[in-house]
Amino acid sequence: MGVAMNLKIKKKSQFLINQPSGEDTSRSFNINQVNQHSEQQESISNTVQSDDISEIIKDYENEEAEKDIDKERTDKILLQNKSRKNTSLTHQYDSNSALKRTTTSKLQDRIINLKGLTLINTKLPRYMNDTMEYTNRDSHLHIDIIPEFNEFRLDDSDRGGKTLNFQREHDDLLSPDPIGVRQKLKQIFLNRLINVSEFQVEFKFGTFLKFMIYHLLFFYLGPLASILVLIFDTKQIVNNMSFWITTGNKASFFTQIIQWIATITVCGSWAQKQYRLFPIVEINLDYIFLEQLFFFNLMVLIRSFVIAVRYGYTSQFRLTTLRNSNQDLSYIAQDLLLPTWINFNPEGLDLEIEASMWRNQVEPETFKFTFIEELEKNMGERLLNKNYYANLDKSFKMKNYKQDISSFKASIRHRRNSLDRIDIYNNDYDMFGLHSQRNITLTNLKEKKYCGNLLLREIALFAGAHQRSTALFMTLSIIGKLSLPFIARYITYERFELPWDSSIYTAFDSIATSLFLLQNYFFVAAGHVDFQRRYNMMKSVSALITPFKDNYDIKFQIFPTINLVSKESLHAWFQLRCCVMDFGRKYMMRIFMYSSVFLGMYLFYAAFLLMSFFGFLQFEFSLVFNMICIFDIVIILGLILSMFFYGAAINEEFVENKLQLIKIKQILIYSKSNLRRIINKNTKFSAAYLKIFQKIFQQLFQDKRDEFTKIQKSFTSDLILLDLKIHIDDLIEQIDSIIQRLEVENEHRPLKLLGLKATYAFMNQIYTTLFTLAVAISQRFYSGGNTSYI
Repeated sequence: MGVAMNLKIKKKSQFLINQPSGEDTSRSFNINQVNQHSEQQESISNTVQSDDISEIIKDYENEEAEKDIDKERTDKILLQNKSRKNTSLTHQYDSNSALKRTTTSKLQDRIINLKGLTLINTKLPRYMNDTMEYTNRDSHLHIDIIPEFNEFRLDDSDRGGKTLNFQREHDDLLSPDPIGVRQKLKQIFLNRLINVSEFQVEFKFGTFLKFMIYHLLFFYLGPLASILVLIFDTKQIVNNMSFWITTGNKASFFTQIIQWIATITVCGSWAQKQYRLFPIVEINLDYIFLEQLFFFNLMVLIRSFVIAVRYGYTSQFRLTTLRNSNQDLSYIAQDLLLPTWINFNPEGLDLEIEASMWRNQVEPETFKFTFIEELEKNMGERLLNKNYYANLDKSFKMKNYKQDISSFKASIRHRRNSLDRIDIYNNDYDMFGLHSQRNITLTNLKEKKYCGNLLLREIALFAGAHQRSTALFMTLSIIGKLSLPFIARYITYERFELPWDSSIYTAFDSIATSLFLLQNYFFVAAGHVDFQRRYNMMKSVSALITPFKDNYDIKFQIFPTINLVSKESLHAWFQLRCCVMDFGRKYMMRIFMYSSVFLGMYLFYAAFLLMSFFGFLQFEFSLVFNMICIFDIVIILGLILSMFFYGAAINEEFVENKLQLIKIKQILIYSKSNLRRIINKNTKFSAAYLKIFQKIFQQLFQDKRDEFTKIQKSFTSDLILLDLKIHIDDLIEQIDSIIQRLEVENEHRPLKLLGLKATYAFMNQIYTTLFTLAVAISQRFYSGGNTSYI
């Protein structure tokens, strides 16, 4: 997969790896045993089959003890023979090598027989002294230790069994000692626990509060804040928070330094004006509003809040890693919203796909799809080749991917335009899809199986290719917000020019405000992007069970239709749907937190302004305060309103999917009652669904006939029809189960914001409320009431 996750190796307990015979030295490395997850280790031990591995290790060590005894005897015999026959050293029997080869072979066999070995997809962090790296290319699992140590690799291949290899940089010996095997196998399962700790998304308020204070201190004290942080934390956490120049994230460090300089300039200017800290410098800040200082500090607070939320959702293990070792940019970026989540790429998606599959208890071995259509060549290769985007000549670029999607859509448009009219009895409905339904064969229905995780990856990339850019919105929002003090100054004082001190203040204020606004607005805009992208993913999943896609936008017609008479494909489809709803949970939970807090805060702003406007509060806010508040309210609430809209559309897909499954169920019931007509090749249907199901059942009927003929079993058509009817009953039962689950999911686990379920009914209530407020405000203006508000 190419996705990697770093792991700090904590000095909790030390295991020694003995070098093979002939080495004068031995090396050791430390393995972190996370005490915080001790309870999790017990609950997860079944999934990693620790009992089986313990038995393997126990038997392995017993055999090693016996081999040691045999080895001593063999060595004595060899020495005696050598002294008697003066045997050349080059022809001596190498007992060590023989025993090691035997050991390796037996251990390989046992690992091969270990069932259900869970795959791992993680990359360990850089340790201060020793480095270990775990990588995974989709289904391959291996562990690498840096060349200075023995290299232990455990491969899990889709094609064959599992192999266990040991290598040294300067040695061809293939097996280590039993202690090394034991500790490395332990490390495999520790690594799985590390992954699981990343998959479990929990908010830790104490961690959130601590890091919020850290960043507030830095924005006001700059690098001096590192001294205070070191009292309570480590120098590594200071480095990884980009508080020092040695950080791996240099861009973040320099951005925060600029923000700190601007912050002390803004706050220091007001302090100098108020208290005259330096008598020789006179600062008056003429034509500068005090409200600007208030909103500037509010932006600093919001920025610290946004960063702290990220750490609040970080796993305890990752926090331990950040505290104990300096990490590079690739590791730090795994938690950043922009490079990892907003900008999709295949490598960045792999870990989120694995996490979603783990949380929804999806087995990779059974997460397979068959389709009723012959897939377009490029699409089929993407769903079969896990390394499709890893090849050098096919390295992923979103621009190129968008061009491929555009070519797919152009192909569908051309197919539609080429058909002036259609014979509904003799022609197919291929104009509503990219893939051909003309040749529905058993090869497609049974043999060609496509990986569900690759289909999920393709759906995510498709949604990323259609996500809206926020560049124009961010640019206009920042320029608009920066211009408000100038507009208010002109209305109040009728001038634009400023004295030298006010000009310097305005320059620093504008620079820092631009950076803070860019970051703060971005995290709210990220919610809009995420919901819009998630909506496209859900529509794509819905298109998979819709063979006649006439009601879908042309971009969703590029997706094929799963085999609707396969229980396995239907079950895999529902698992895919669950994974899409759960996809990127740690980012989604952060977005929910940002949006909910911003929504509550700006609704509070709006309530105060409205009460002041209508005279319920005997207090008048200044012009610049009102302008900035109203601008932020429109921007923030507008974005959140768009999130509610997409959330309602996503939740509506629960209903759409149930209706589609019921339609399929009705076709199956009709087919069961008219099965003889369905399998009769002389029968012609005009309805798209019946035409498709007729082809499928004709193929299944022929398959059953060939199966009975092959085993030389006497049969009749009635016997085959009875078997098909039983199969249809099983399909109906599977569909009923999925429909029932969709009803429960829609009731208890829909998309929510601030605890509110996003529905079209709720959106109508919002529209009605906004319209009522607009009418009331208009009446207030036209009635000649108090307009000092503006």
